[in-house]
Amino acid sequence: MPRIRPLTKAEAAPELLPILEQVEQTFGTIHAGTGIFAYCPAILQASNGLGRGIAGSGTLTPLLRSLAMLRVAQLAECPFRMDSLAAVCSREGASHAQIAAVARFRGSGLFDQGEKSAMALAEAITATPTEVADDVFNEARRHFRNEQLVELVATIAAENYRVRFNRAFEVESIGMYAKA
Repeated sequence: MPRIRPLTKAEAAPELLPILEQVEQTFGTIHAGTGIFAYCPAILQASNGLGRGIAGSGTLTPLLRSLAMLRVAQLAECPFRMDSLAAVCSREGASHAQIAAVARFRGSGLFDQGEKSAMALAEAITATPTEVADDVFNEARRHFRNEQLVELVATIAAENYRVRFNRAFEVESIGMYAKA
């Protein structure tokens, strides 16, 4: 049960309707995190715009972005994002074995070096304090062009924003991966 009651579509500001309908189409429901964001329309709109901008950048594959985001969600222990991102990874082509191996990616033969470097960067950026060691950044640099690095770091930073928001409000899993 989240710490505050999420707003329903009927209670939310009318200008949020397109966002709420898109969330409902994606998740099958308006999940608690979005319902809580709806208390502050400008913040929900800005958050949605940031997510669309990153996804629309198009320099990285959706699967690579999703694997990095899943690693962030695992580190933050965010049930909703771990579940929803596992479902996204599956939809983007990750095997169940790969999804199960994300937490131990370094020792896994299921990921290529680029994927491993993206998840290592996700770990470094998610740590508090954030300290991205030169070897971690340089390994990512070997696999990604500058514009890809910008998209990857923005993806990881935005995911940190989402998971920390959801954890603060105790947003729970809705079982998306289990249903997939």
